[in-house]
This record gives sequence, C-alpha cells and structure tokens, in this order.
Amino acid sequence: MLKLDEGLILLIYFALKPLYFFRSGLPQISDMFLFAMIIFLLVRDRGKVVLPKNTFRWISIFVFTLIYQIVIDTIWAGITGERRMFVTAIQYVFNFLAAVLCIMIGNKIGVKRLVQTIASGCLVCSLVIVLGLFLNRSTSIRHTGFFNNPNQLGYFALILLSCVFLFEEEFSLTKKLIIIGITVFATLISLSKAAIIGIGGLAFFYTLLGNNERSVRKTVFQIAFIVLICFLAYWIIFSDSRFVLNSSLLRPLRNRILNMSRENDSTLSDGRGYARVFELGIHFMWGMGEGAYRRFNSLSGLEVHSTYINLLVSYGLIGMVAYVYILLKPLVAGRNTWKNLACMSGVLLYFMAHNGIRNTLFWIILAAVLQMSVSDTQTEMINAIPQASS
Repeated sequence: MLKLDEGLILLIYFALKPLYFFRSGLPQISDMFLFAMIIFLLVRDRGKVVLPKNTFRWISIFVFTLIYQIVIDTIWAGITGERRMFVTAIQYVFNFLAAVLCIMIGNKIGVKRLVQTIASGCLVCSLVIVLGLFLNRSTSIRHTGFFNNPNQLGYFALILLSCVFLFEEEFSLTKKLIIIGITVFATLISLSKAAIIGIGGLAFFYTLLGNNERSVRKTVFQIAFIVLICFLAYWIIFSDSRFVLNSSLLRPLRNRILNMSRENDSTLSDGRGYARVFELGIHFMWGMGEGAYRRFNSLSGLEVHSTYINLLVSYGLIGMVAYVYILLKPLVAGRNTWKNLACMSGVLLYFMAHNGIRNTLFWIILAAVLQMSVSDTQTEMINAIPQASS
C-alpha cells in the first residue's frame, strides 16, 4: 500500500483552507481533501484507528453529543419539514472526524512533530492570505481575500494568531513576526468587529496570564504592554492625528469602531439574536434543533449570531453543557490551563458575536491542544471497519 507522511496531510490542509471556491455552508476544496485523506487512511490501515488511551473520554463524550444532536435535529426536521437540519448535523460529524484525524496523526508522528507541522501550516496559510488580498483587491473598505466575506477572513486570521501563542515554542522569531504581522493586518482590513475585539482580548489576557513566570521584570513588562495597548486604542479612536485621519487602513477602522453602537447588528438582544433564548419555553432543556429559523421572532429566518446562544437554542441546556466540556477539556486538562485559556480568549470572545464552531480548523487546533495537555503515551487500537474473517 502507498506510504504517506501523515503530517503532510495537515500541511496541505492548512494551505488549502483559505481557498473558498463555493458558497458558504458548502464543502470547500480543503474539506474535500481532508475527507479523502480520512477515507484513504481508513482503507490503508484496514480500519485500525490507534488513539491515545487518555483521549477516549473526550472522544466518547463528543460521540454521544453528536448522537444527541442528530436525534434532536431529526425530531425537529420531522416536525418542521426542514431537511437542511440533517446537513447541519453532518458538518458537526465531519469536524469530529477531523479532530480524531489530528489525534491519530499526532499519535503516529509524535505530538512535537504534529505541533511543528501546524506551525509550518500557519506560515503557509498566512502567505496564502497575503496572495488572496493581493489578487482579490476589493473596492469595498472591507476586504475578503479568497474568503466569501470579511468576517471569515477576520476569524481565520484570529485562529492563526492564537496558534502562534498556543504553540509558541515551535515558532521561530521570524515566523512569529511574519504571521503576527499578516494576521493582525488581515483582521484590521476585514473590519470584523468581533475579530478586532478578539485580537484585543487575546493581547490583554495573554499579557496577564500567558506566562507562568512571576518576577518584577515580568510584571513591569505586563503593565507597560497593557498601557501601550490602551494608548494605541485611544490614539486610533479619539485623536486628531493626521496620520490616522489620512490612513486608508486606520480611518475606516476608526469609523467602524465609533459607529459600532449605531449599527443594528451590534446589540446582543436583537442584532445577534440573544433574545431567542426567551422563546424556547419548555424546550430550554433539550433545544429546538438547528435550522428552520422562521419559527422565531428574534432575528426571524436567520441563524443566531453567537456560538453560545446557537448551541443553547438548538440543543438546549443538555447540549450546551456537553459542548462546554468538549471545548474546555483540552484547554484545562494539562498544566498550562491559564495560558491555554488566554491564548484562546480571542476566539472565545469571537464566539459571542458569531457562530464559529463549525470551522474545521478550529477543531483541529483544539485536538492538538488536547494532545499537548495529556502526557500519557499509552495507546489502544480500535477497529473502525470490521475485519473480514479468514
């Protein structure tokens, strides 16, 4: 059987991820490639999936949560006649498979090499983003690159930036500077409010919690950096500096921030759909399925613009609690709990205003963090495809 360097799979996936050739909600070329690789590896290894034993609990809870989601969506699809609910469930299953694939690869090539591959993937990704911004120059003040909309660009850049701090030991100084420069620039020209706030939150919380070292020098640096961030924010938003007012980058950013409170979609209750929680009634415990949004008065006909509220409305308190565990377990499982939370704080803030949980790259990163957090190297073999009897 043909041999394949499993680490190369993730590297190619990272390179393809910024390329959006189809409308949002449909599989992109990166997803098609990843799915093909999942099938290829299962066939090559005759259905044998080798996973670290200490990831079984997380994977098992994820599986039971997916089954629960499918049951809820199936029931409500029958009630409402909305067949697209099944499509939504498939997206969650695919992201689960991608996370398991990452764990398999990490177990095969080693966690250190897995993280090194992710670091290289982030650099390649950043360069593809630059290419997209260069080739797809928008006449609008909000840029998209190869993505379908500016928020996708901002969110993707925020994930890459989070990786730099999550796996910082595997990034050289040159890689760090290149990726930080590109991702911050991409986020700013996307003018995604949630992504910009996410970068601010990431910088703030990482400065406070991102390093376990405790010294007077470190404390002074933290205070100085936070003061610098606050000064730059004030200078961009409120100063009369000609540099800001004449800048094609900073002026739109300033106007976007100043007009944030005046925009209809900025309010959490109506603009982001938080008020939908009050329409659940008795379904608060188990949810009303993901789809058929015409049923709701709040943001009628549209999806809730919040990961947390979407999970609560769609799958109730049961599903919400399950996903809190699935999301937080990798971050708090090891000794770097506060650092992990700080590094993912930007993405977690982004989730307040957008539904970003279906992004496959997010789940791959989360799976990699899980592997870093659990140090036990014991593995067990399970059969995903039953073996034919001889």
